[in-house]
Amino acid sequence: MAEATQTKRRISPATIALVVAGLIALAAIIYAASRSAEPEAVANQAAPAQPTDPAQSIAAMRQRLAQDPDNHRGWHLLGYTLQQTGQFAEARQAYQRAMQLQPDNPDYIASLGEMILVLGGEGADQEAEALFRRALEFRRDHPAPRYYLAILKDTKGQHKEAVDELIALLKEAPAGAMWETQVRDAVEKIARTNKIDIAGRLPDRPAPSAASAAIPGPTREQMEAARNIPPSQQDEMVKGMVDRLATRLQQSPRDERGWMMLMRSRMVQNDREGATAALRSGLAAFGDDAAVQQRLRTAAGELGIPQ
Repeated sequence: MAEATQTKRRISPATIALVVAGLIALAAIIYAASRSAEPEAVANQAAPAQPTDPAQSIAAMRQRLAQDPDNHRGWHLLGYTLQQTGQFAEARQAYQRAMQLQPDNPDYIASLGEMILVLGGEGADQEAEALFRRALEFRRDHPAPRYYLAILKDTKGQHKEAVDELIALLKEAPAGAMWETQVRDAVEKIARTNKIDIAGRLPDRPAPSAASAAIPGPTREQMEAARNIPPSQQDEMVKGMVDRLATRLQQSPRDERGWMMLMRSRMVQNDREGATAALRSGLAAFGDDAAVQQRLRTAAGELGIPQ
């Protein structure tokens, strides 16, 4: 969490983790579930590639972007990789380019705001705040801009307002939100530091739901393994695993847990249409089983999937 200092202060890079955590956790969850659900030979093929030198990954991405300079996704991935290796000024430039190419993408806008906060400097807070508010114009429920806007209020001494907004974000968190712990920790720290009574205000820690109970959580070792994969590979690994899960379900559709996993994965990827499509396919696969259909609908409701 950011400390309450002047505008020129730099927010710790450790604070900038809300969205990244979702990507890493999703990769570990899918990896764990894939290995538990498939034959050993197939599972071994699914193991992630060994880490490579981040500098080589960055060089390769720059080379591809030189040939395809209008690839907004490539620029955003480059920015993410640079961010993870501590090259914050270069990350800001990459995020800026991604946003220029696709100015209505709230993820790109929020990422640029994050880097501006990390770098600090005169007017950084105001510039980042404007970007976060712009991101919310395109997606009102985007958790990252809401989180950072609350953190900025805390840095300006508006501690009660920051706590209120973070608690509201917690109460609206979808089932299984990867960032819930970080937001909860921020609320508790702000309240403790500023002697704000939040007794009874925090929502209960969610009990396992239909959507999460059917999906094995990653172990600490699996989470560490996912973190050790170079950032340049994490995004492709997640996409490949989700696509592979979707293909497996097409071949073997009578898999209740698999459809719940695919719905959750699509939502973490911000692919609401894909999540809805997964729900419909799951319902069709169990057209003769009303009980399973009801569980799938319940899980979809918990995940906030449009029906």
